[in-house]
Amino acid sequence: MARVLLLNTSFKQEGPNNTLLEIARHSRAQGVEVWAGALAGRGPAEGLYRRMGVPTAYFGRPGPAALGVASRVRRFVIANGINVVCSQLLRGEVVGALAMRGLETCQLVCTVQNEDPYRITLRSPLKAFLSRWALGRARRVVVVSGSLAAFVVRHQGVRPDLIDVIPNGVDSTAFTAKGSAVRPGELPLGNPLVGCVGRLSRQKGQRVLISAFHRAYDRLPEASLVLIGGGPDERSLKIAAASGQGRSRVHFLGWRRAVAPYLQHLDLYVQPSLWEGMPFATMEAMAASVPVVGSSAGGLRELLEGGCGTIVPPGCAAPIADAICTLAADPALCERQGRAGRLRVHRNYRADQMASAYIRLFQTLADSTG
Repeated sequence: MARVLLLNTSFKQEGPNNTLLEIARHSRAQGVEVWAGALAGRGPAEGLYRRMGVPTAYFGRPGPAALGVASRVRRFVIANGINVVCSQLLRGEVVGALAMRGLETCQLVCTVQNEDPYRITLRSPLKAFLSRWALGRARRVVVVSGSLAAFVVRHQGVRPDLIDVIPNGVDSTAFTAKGSAVRPGELPLGNPLVGCVGRLSRQKGQRVLISAFHRAYDRLPEASLVLIGGGPDERSLKIAAASGQGRSRVHFLGWRRAVAPYLQHLDLYVQPSLWEGMPFATMEAMAASVPVVGSSAGGLRELLEGGCGTIVPPGCAAPIADAICTLAADPALCERQGRAGRLRVHRNYRADQMASAYIRLFQTLADSTG
């Protein structure tokens, strides 16, 4: 029987942690026992785990004390008879690799969620070295897209035969067809109403989207842009939003625990990421039948190709502006893309499919430990 520790960097409810939450949600029905641990930062995900009956543990923030944190993880693993540790993000990878050194009764799985620049040696030599070291000690490395598999082979030296591609997935039953949910009162009016969900950070490219919205304003003076999320770039993004001709039509709604009611009332969704893995918010918009404009970064191209969305180059405002205007002028195209995107997510990117693939991997590794 697989006994698995899901090692979170924190218990914040954000993209990477959604993967581990979904694994936990489906594990018991498939005969896997799980624990959830975090290295730094309590948050709402801890309560979600506990409501599912999943025990939680807090190990402490790594850094100079990484060896001490890893020792606590190791003792926890041994005490609970855990035979698989699944970790993600740099801190989780390094602590997991340190904790598993020489421990033959437990296997390490590392999940890589993004084509993070820190994994490229020329950009961040120390972090790239630490990540390469940790991934080199994992029994399996899970990536969320084919593009990301090529990335970790090239920049992290991971052997292709040690890689499993398991795309992210969403609970498709939580996203009914566009416009079917009660409209949240704080959503502004807009024709079209354009939205983006995600951490307000350089990676997610909201600055490029704001620039694109200002460019499109002359052609779409009744449009509104809604940004949902919080993060380190919030102040600078608000300054950028206030400096263009569409400034009165850009709205920051902050972080929301449940985004389905908001997505279902958007006319267009834009994912302007500069680098990516396979973003949950984009899949959620597709599940709600909302037409999507997305950059070609990471797994976004795999999500949107074949008529399931409009693909634009990352970091370029003009193509996003043109795509928004093209879709706003063509309701039939919006309907086709929304329908195709919803079908793709419901067929290929469901949370139960994702969780089952992880659980099969965990069971195989647990069996190999004897």
